[in-house]
Amino acid sequence: MDRCKLEKNGSNFSDWDAQLKLAAQGDDKLRYLTEASPPEPNARSSAATREAYEAYHKESAAMKNVLIFAMEADLQRRAFK
Repeated sequence: MDRCKLEKNGSNFSDWDAQLKLAAQGDDKLRYLTEASPPEPNARSSAATREAYEAYHKESAAMKNVLIFAMEADLQRRAFK
């Protein structure tokens, strides 16, 4: 991903998106980019459901960091304003 950072003007979005999906697929993380989050557990949810939800969100946060890392510095700064 270092060599294919998303450019400020978005002109390389298709290439960037393809590279990101390939990298995520190789790490078995593609589902965090393509699938919806599991529903938030409630007071009646089982421990396994709560653990699965927490694990999903932990990995999802890691993928968000990868997305930000894979952007030009200008876009990174905008993401944190």
